[in-house]
Amino acid sequence: MHNLGLQDWKIFRNYSKSEQRLHSCLLLNCQKAKTYILLGQIELDALHYSSALSFADKAIQVSHDETDKLNSFLLRAQIIYGESLGMIGKGLMPDKENLLQASKALKYILARQPGRSAPAELLLGISLLRKNGPDAYDAWKSYYFITSDSNINRALLPSYVTFHSILPGWRGRDLSNSERYNLVMALGGSQFYDYAELLAGYRIFGKYSILDSPGIKQILQFEKYIKAVEKVDNTFYPKIAAGVKNYDSAYEMAIEIPSRKLWITLDRRNSISNYTEDDFFSQIETKFGAEGYMGTTVGYFSLLLGLKVHDELKEINQYGLKAYFRYISISRLISRDFTSWYGATNVGGWGTDSCIYQVRDAYLQDPFTRLSWVTDSTAYKQITNQIVELRKRDLIICRQDMYAEPSFLALYIKLNASKQLFDSLQKAGLSSNPLYLAFISETMRLNVESTVFAHEGRHAIDQLYFKAQFDSMSQDERELRAKYSEIIFSSKPKLALTGSILGGDLDSSTIHGKANLRLRKIIVNWMQLHNKEIGEIDNSMPLLMQLDVLTDQQLRDICLSADPLPAKLQAMQLPIRH
Repeated sequence: MHNLGLQDWKIFRNYSKSEQRLHSCLLLNCQKAKTYILLGQIELDALHYSSALSFADKAIQVSHDETDKLNSFLLRAQIIYGESLGMIGKGLMPDKENLLQASKALKYILARQPGRSAPAELLLGISLLRKNGPDAYDAWKSYYFITSDSNINRALLPSYVTFHSILPGWRGRDLSNSERYNLVMALGGSQFYDYAELLAGYRIFGKYSILDSPGIKQILQFEKYIKAVEKVDNTFYPKIAAGVKNYDSAYEMAIEIPSRKLWITLDRRNSISNYTEDDFFSQIETKFGAEGYMGTTVGYFSLLLGLKVHDELKEINQYGLKAYFRYISISRLISRDFTSWYGATNVGGWGTDSCIYQVRDAYLQDPFTRLSWVTDSTAYKQITNQIVELRKRDLIICRQDMYAEPSFLALYIKLNASKQLFDSLQKAGLSSNPLYLAFISETMRLNVESTVFAHEGRHAIDQLYFKAQFDSMSQDERELRAKYSEIIFSSKPKLALTGSILGGDLDSSTIHGKANLRLRKIIVNWMQLHNKEIGEIDNSMPLLMQLDVLTDQQLRDICLSADPLPAKLQAMQLPIRH
């Protein structure tokens, strides 16, 4: 009923039907906090701030675990910020006490979940409204996981220098014109175009207008483009989810309208007649750090476009094949691909023969979920109970189909890995906020290591060294080879299984689903042939449900024996390293 209520709101935009279903959920007296949170989000979407706050407060009151409590606090702060923007738009001053309470709630969240993007981003906005530079500075650094002044990546360094010089000394006063201009440019330069527009456009931050500056005008034009793209997605994506077909041309034409409007402002040589999609993407990459593409992603045509937050040269080395590639991380997505919006997948990146692109947002939720497992007894109990129940169901399914994906397995592997990591960090002497931040950072590093550097790196190496063969092979074969590399070149091969291989429950007719099924068959067949080499194997149980008893080296050996690239290199009499 909860999912149907979410669908009624998100896809069919039927507020009354959605709220009717969700109120029915409340009568069942379970998951009440999550239901109140969703009701609050719906009311916030409808700009009904008073009723939205009422639902947020009810969610706080009935929260039984830390995650629900933190999400309830976050919702309350989101409502206060939304209402404050509405008041400013009408020429009114926002309620200072409400903003203070929202700020305290967000700091409470970040003390327990350092670096979590939604509260960090919101604290930045609320701190701007409060004219509290030190809090804004801390929020900005938290959003980008900046813990050391000596280690700022080149994409963020110019903005960091500006913030470092201005924000610590800004408390409660109007900004000078130069301060305001520099902060607006730094917010735009670090991809907070919405906050740049806020700071540039409202007199509460300074007496004089700075809107005539060419640099400011360009930032505002780009923010207008971002909002227009969001409007197109909000129009098309629910219709696609509801079953609309053959929408590609209409969607592309709708996206092109704001693109052309922005295009003619980017360069005096640009005109309506010389617009091309490729040239447009090239220019917004140069001017705004926007990276992405229009095309098919996981079977659906859509726009995937985000803003560059990390850019560095990385070395990739697989089987002794070495190359240097640009590693670009994009975040603050202007447009998610359709399946990520829908929730069916969470696209993590893509690669070419010269670049690896990571979608940072795809990697942010899982570390905080896993942190809750090891810090919140209620969350730990919930996940262990879920694993037990899924295991019972899997036993039936996997006995009927030996190659079926056990749904409990990814959660089980992640939980064990999380406990081991948390224990090791505690033994190293870490506690409280530094412990949580170290846990999140290492969890993200391991995930990126396998799903970005190993997976996308394999695509890049295949295209660079074996382009003709890569172009001719099927898409699921490409993905299967990249999944081999995820395991072989990960420092935690068993955990790497939970990246793009286990846990997605993908339909075997999809590209990744086909590749995952092929890999499951390879693993099961190996386990059958090497049964006596596996410790603690129970032959009365489906083999795939016991995948966790394999050692990391056995998993590597399975993939090494199946991957055609080592044999190809050997035939070419090239040295093989892994």
